[in-house]
Amino acid sequence: MFHRLPGEYCEQIAHDLRSVAERQTPILANVAGIRHLGAGVAFAIESPALEAVRAELRGRFCNWLVSQDTRKWQPHITVQNKASRTQADRLYGELSSGFQAGGIRVQGLDLWQYLDGPWAPELSVTFSGTST
Repeated sequence: MFHRLPGEYCEQIAHDLRSVAERQTPILANVAGIRHLGAGVAFAIESPALEAVRAELRGRFCNWLVSQDTRKWQPHITVQNKASRTQADRLYGELSSGFQAGGIRVQGLDLWQYLDGPWAPELSVTFSGTST
């Protein structure tokens, strides 16, 4: 949902994620298509409920957001990243040729820490409440 949040506010970010998750039921979303990312490929996701969750979090995190996070959000699930254009073109073609839209259930939120290359899981919260 966000590209970069400041590590020094990890406790506040975790608190905000928990607060949102405890009021939110799992979200039904639509896998609507395949997106070419230039150096990778992703499944495009459509969900007004997911966008509402992100909007609430964006409001809570507004003082920390980088310019990339203030632009229009395009939810997606990355399948391939940092590949050559040729590899991305190939995978895009393969996935597009047999693609059928379908539904998924978003169960919660994850927070990851970037470690100058690898990523480490920091927090995982499950949606457990009633939709707002």
